[in-house]
Amino acid sequence: MRKHRAAGVCALVLLLVVLYAPLVRLVVNAFNANELATTWGGFTLRWFRAAVHNDGVRRSIRTSALLAAFTSMVSVVLGTLLVLGLKYANRGTVFLGRLLAVARVTTPEVILATGLFVMLPIIGLHFGFTALLIGHVVYLTGFVIVLVGARAASADPLQEEAAADLGASPARVLLRVVLPNLYPAIGAAALLSAAFSFDDVALSRVLASPTTTTLPLILVSMIQRRVTPEIDAISTLLLIIGAALFVIALAAGRGIDTIRQSS
Repeated sequence: MRKHRAAGVCALVLLLVVLYAPLVRLVVNAFNANELATTWGGFTLRWFRAAVHNDGVRRSIRTSALLAAFTSMVSVVLGTLLVLGLKYANRGTVFLGRLLAVARVTTPEVILATGLFVMLPIIGLHFGFTALLIGHVVYLTGFVIVLVGARAASADPLQEEAAADLGASPARVLLRVVLPNLYPAIGAAALLSAAFSFDDVALSRVLASPTTTTLPLILVSMIQRRVTPEIDAISTLLLIIGAALFVIALAAGRGIDTIRQSS
């Protein structure tokens, strides 16, 4: 028994090292005063200040934040409407809709980027913020459908039937029963969509313009020239933002569930 436990602990430690050792080194170097990062030169916030005072980085952060916010809102609205439409459709339509949503999620992002690169100029759209928004919405709406659809599929239909039996109109059932059941998944989908949009590289690299670029693209261009502690600082900020959005998504989903259960 002890041998099995020791083997399990060793496997866990090995997994943590493989997954997180590069990230730990990156975060440590972001606070390292030694520019070459060959040895520890003391604690400093110099690289974070350099990143914040970089005009290109500031503009890209603003673009990434706006893009993530708009992408999250549009994706959640479209995805939720599609889930509600499938909820009241026949079985064949529901199956086809779910199949198409899963197919969209499993399609490699680079293939979608290639398709949009060819299609958008044909319909008269130039590369830039609008093209980025369309690409991110197309990419992330599939994830919203999967997340919100799973929640809708697990909802108790007896609640809707009970509300209808008590005289509630279809609109009231939708607003007071169906949507509240979907709120945890909608909140989680919104925050995760924002995180995925903020961190995206493949789509953004294809659809961005020279005057409209995102923070991950700035990071990639800096890495191609030279890896500096400023890059480590920017990467650390990205890690913090992504982790914060993920934690907020989980907390929001559980909080909404707790409030609904207590009420």
